[in-house]
Amino acid sequence: MARNPHSKGGQSMMIPAGSSGAVQFNDSGAFGGDAEYFSWDSVTRALRIGGFSTQNDGNLGLIVASDQYASIYLDAATAQGANMEAFGHRGTLAVPEDSQVGDQIFELDFRAGAGGGGTSLGAIFRVAVDAVSAATAAMGFSFWTLPSGGEIVKRVVIDSQGGLILVDEFANGADPAAPTDGGRLYCVQTAGGKTQLAVRFPGGAAQIIATEP
Repeated sequence: MARNPHSKGGQSMMIPAGSSGAVQFNDSGAFGGDAEYFSWDSVTRALRIGGFSTQNDGNLGLIVASDQYASIYLDAATAQGANMEAFGHRGTLAVPEDSQVGDQIFELDFRAGAGGGGTSLGAIFRVAVDAVSAATAAMGFSFWTLPSGGEIVKRVVIDSQGGLILVDEFANGADPAAPTDGGRLYCVQTAGGKTQLAVRFPGGAAQIIATEP
C-alpha cells in the first residue's frame, strides 16, 4: 500500500498499491501491488499468479515466462507422502449432498496452441473422473480427446467397479486412421445399429473382433 499524505484522527491513512485486484505484498519494506502478475478477481473468484491469459478460465492461474516451465511441487516428510484430493458433492460444505450420476468430480486438461499467436486452442487430451453410480458411489476414470478444430469426445472409461469401456463409436465405414505402430482398438457402429469391436493395423487393414449379438 502507498502512504496517503493526508491523515485522519492523528493517524496516517494507507491506500492500496497497484490497480484494482492487485494482491498486496512486501516490496522492500513497503506495501506493493501488481495486478498484472498477482491479482484476485472478486467477481469470478479467481487467483492469478504470473500474468493474465485469455484462455485462463479457472479459479487459479499460474503463468510463467516462455523460458521457464510451470510446476507445483509437493513435499511431505511423512510415510504417507504428498496428497492431493478432489472431493465432489452437491450442496454446500456445511450441508453436502451425495454426488449424482453424471457429476464430474475432477478434470485435468492438457492443451496445445493451434497458432494465431497462441490465442486459439488446438488438440486437447482430457482426463476426468465422473460419478457413474449414486447408490454405490462408483466413479469412472475417463479419457477424452479433441482433434485440432474438432469437438471433444469421451473415448475410454475405466469403471471403479471393474472394466474397460470404449465409449466412442465411429459410423459404419468411417474407421479411424491407422496407427504408426501397434494396433488401434475402437468400436464401430454398423448401419443396423449394432456395435462392433475392431482393431486397425499400421498397414491400414481393419479386423472385426466381435459383434454385438
